Formats: sequence, C-alpha cells, structure tokens
Amino acid sequence: MKKKLFDLQIFADGGGDGSDAGNAGGGNGSQQNAGGASGRATYSYEQAEQIADARADRATKAALSDYFKRQGMSEEEVTAALADFKAKRAASQPNISAVEKERDEALALVTEMKNTDYLRDKGVKPDDLDYVLFKVSKQVNDKTDFKKAADAFLKENPRYTGQGYKVVSTGKPDGGSGASQTANDSINASIRSAFGR
Repeated sequence: MKKKLFDLQIFADGGGDGSDAGNAGGGNGSQQNAGGASGRATYSYEQAEQIADARADRATKAALSDYFKRQGMSEEEVTAALADFKAKRAASQPNISAVEKERDEALALVTEMKNTDYLRDKGVKPDDLDYVLFKVSKQVNDKTDFKKAADAFLKENPRYTGQGYKVVSTGKPDGGSGASQTANDSINASIRSAFGR
C-alpha cells in the first residue's frame, strides 16, 4: 500500500503558503509565557477577540483570494474583488445603535401606555391623565414602581380620580364639634348680657 503525504501547513490558519502557521505557533508560546512566574497565560477578553477576529479575517481573505484566482482573476482584480466584498459585507451589517434606540423607544411607549391604562382603571379623569402620569413618573425609583407610586399619589390626591373628598356626617347640626359650639354660645351670651338683652 502506498502512503500519501500531506503538507499540513497549508491547512493552518486558513491556508496560504504556511508562513502564517509558523508565526501563529510562536505567538501561542509567547502568550503562555507572558503570565510570569506562575506559568499561566494572562489575557483580556478584548485581546482574545482581536486574535480570533484577525485569524478569521485572514482565513476569509485567503479563501476568497484562492477562489478568485481559480476564476482566472489577476492580482489587481482579486484585490478589487476583496475590497468590494468587504464593503458589501459592512453595508449589510445592521446598525446596532439604531436598532437599540428603536427598541428603547418602543419599550418606553409600551410602558407609558400600560401606565396610562393603570391610571384610567384607577378612575383618573381623561383631562388629568397627562398631569398625573407626569407627577407619578417623578416618584418612580429603584424602590418604588409605577403602581405603588400611583397608588400613593392618588391616595393623597383623590380629586384626580373623580371621587373628591368624602364628607362624613355625624348627625349633629354643628358637625359634631360640641366644644366649639359651647364656646360660641358662651361668647354670644356674654355679648348679650353686655348690651342688656
């Protein structure tokens, strides 16, 4: 049986002539020794991500370059095709900050709608909804959510729910304030006696 020999350097780090593979092997050894006396490698997430991205970019570039050359392109055409590929790939990437901004605005709108519905359910008059929503939102913090803040505000300000203040009748004509009525009677009696009535 005949043995087949392969040049494994071609497959290291995305192919090519193998020059990157030798450097990559040396690079890993220096990373391991960078830890100092303990022998442990120290690295940050950002460093690891940069290394991974650089190798992925080299692999992509090597694969595309090889493909374009097989299609019969010259070096200049390959370079132009790679630049075109990078530009199209960058254009197809979503704008993450714009997407996050849209998401945050939509969540804020949904939250405002839920809060408005909660205030309506509590009986807040339509004319007062914006004002009460504004006042209650100022009282929301890490310890107090909207519902607790709304309940507290409406308890202190029942006029916004259309209930107004409750008047409790004691059944007495003076409203139950017997002491003040007695004081008034004595003052009136003193005045009458002073004028001789």
